[in-house]
Amino acid sequence: MKVNQAEAEFWRKLEGYRVGWNDEILGFDCGGQQWVSEICFPVGTLSKPSMKDLEYIEELMQLIEKENIPVPAPIELRWTACSKSLIGIIMYLTTMDASQRKEITEDFFHYRRMTQRNLWDKYSDYEPWAKIEV
Repeated sequence: MKVNQAEAEFWRKLEGYRVGWNDEILGFDCGGQQWVSEICFPVGTLSKPSMKDLEYIEELMQLIEKENIPVPAPIELRWTACSKSLIGIIMYLTTMDASQRKEITEDFFHYRRMTQRNLWDKYSDYEPWAKIEV
């Protein structure tokens, strides 16, 4: 509980806006090996947002709690103009212990299956093969 509170405070202190090229802003140290699944879907425009992004996160949180999935925080959302902007689910492989890595991997694929089964069709999600946009 204390770790979650400390992390929440860390992210609160980083709140704000930043404008620039995606490779200048989105680049960061990912903290080692990880499993990642990213999806994208339309959420309206700046002047007419559909609020589907917030609805999606609410449903995702309910799914995480219902399925008791151990999910790292924060859940990452990105928005850009006319882009295939992505929502990512991540599980960090924080250990070299084979049995723990196997457990993390199983949790990740369970998490991905649950989001695909319960959310993707409803929100017109799709999982692109890469982040690079031409």
